[in-house]
Amino acid sequence: MVPKDGGDFFVKQGGYAEIEHPLGKKVDGVFRYDVMYRTGNVLVGSELRRQSAVQRFTVGAMVTVDRAFRVKASTEIWQFSDPEPGDKLAPRSDVSHAVAFHLGVVGTY
Repeated sequence: MVPKDGGDFFVKQGGYAEIEHPLGKKVDGVFRYDVMYRTGNVLVGSELRRQSAVQRFTVGAMVTVDRAFRVKASTEIWQFSDPEPGDKLAPRSDVSHAVAFHLGVVGTY
């Protein structure tokens, strides 16, 4: 447990779960959930709150082109417990979001 006053420290903890499942002969689906929770002291003027969390939901696919060659694509949705930077009056229930898309080529040897 982190006390409200005294000491310069914080605690970060988190975890993830991932499922990879074949969707066809050469296509695999990937589903992932990540979460990180932070509590403790923050710097003066920081946009972070004393208790902050971030979650990430990922859905993607991997296509096997050759035994040593894959193409990967995924979409991520990020969810932040803190408001957007500069929005210090936003209530705790307001959650910021971000979306990302990734496309990559993987070669193994």
